[in-house]
Amino acid sequence: MQARPNGRCWARLGVVVGKRVAALAVDRSFLKRLVRETFRRHREEVAGFDLLVRPRRGLSSSELDEAREDLHALLVAVVR
Repeated sequence: MQARPNGRCWARLGVVVGKRVAALAVDRSFLKRLVRETFRRHREEVAGFDLLVRPRRGLSSSELDEAREDLHALLVAVVR
């Protein structure tokens, strides 16, 4: 994840999921939805930043809750 101040009162998000991370389009779309959902829930915490998220590997269904928590922690840590 990368973050830069954007000089605005709101946050913007970019998500890049390549075929090396998830070969199937369904899996890539799912990862993007997961990132966008987490971003929407915590948008106020990252206000004023442009964020770029690039997952490095795919997720299994048993890792979803942990991934959401890790992503939230990462969002907060990057902007501070």
